[in-house]
Formats: sequence, structure tokens, C-alpha cells
Amino acid sequence: MSPEILALVSGVASAAIMAGPSYLALSRARGAARAEGEATRETIQEAVGRSTELLTVQMAEVQRDVHRLEDWQTSHTAEHLLLRRDQGGN
Repeated sequence: MSPEILALVSGVASAAIMAGPSYLALSRARGAARAEGEATRETIQEAVGRSTELLTVQMAEVQRDVHRLEDWQTSHTAEHLLLRRDQGGN
């Protein structure tokens, strides 16, 4: 083998040996980042689910309050109509 080819092979081998640990560390970091990203997505989905449940409960309470208010308003209006009728008004 010529000295130039030997030097080239040696350089490539040195570069591969030097880059190997960095590549492995990057590969592990990428795997850890994926796992962390998945955990973050799951946490966000759980939080959205809980928020949706809370909003559903609160909306049901608001609807009940509105129905109670409508019932009261109906009876209050009827009461005034009866009072007006009893007083001889139209």
C-alpha cells in the first residue's frame, strides 16, 4: 500500500474512532429527547382531558342555574300578571 493511501485510511479510521463516542452520545440524547417528548405529550393530553372534564361540569352547573333563573322569571312574571289582573288593570 502506498503511503498516501495508508495515510488516508489512517485519517479515516482516526476520524471514525474520534467521532464514535460523540455519535453514541448523540444517539442516546436523541432517544432521551424522544422519551421526554412523549412524556410531555402524555402530560399535556392528561391536563387537557382534566380541563375538559372540569369545563363540562361547570357548563352543566351554569345550565342548571340558567334553568332555575328562567323558572323564577316565569313565576315572577305570572305573579305580576295576576297582581295586575286583581287590581283591575290590563
